[in-house]
Amino acid sequence: MPKSRVQFHEILLVLEKSMPAMIEKYPGGGDFMSAFVREADLITSDAASEDHAWIHGQIGCILDEFGKLHEGYPVPSGEIKLMSD
Repeated sequence: MPKSRVQFHEILLVLEKSMPAMIEKYPGGGDFMSAFVREADLITSDAASEDHAWIHGQIGCILDEFGKLHEGYPVPSGEIKLMSD
């Protein structure tokens, strides 16, 4: 049986509280993101399909709070700075 949003909220709070230790343990961006994705996948694997968007939104907020939202993802083309600029 899928978990309720209240249960997921509690799990996401644990993930949020673990962020400083995870960032310290994995200072390299790729290593951190791999570890974070493993944790996030464990959360989403128990979710009903109608909860996935909400959970991913919460996960995005956690990443954003710690300045990790776009880490490991391509930079939007408008934000690329060329050396000649």
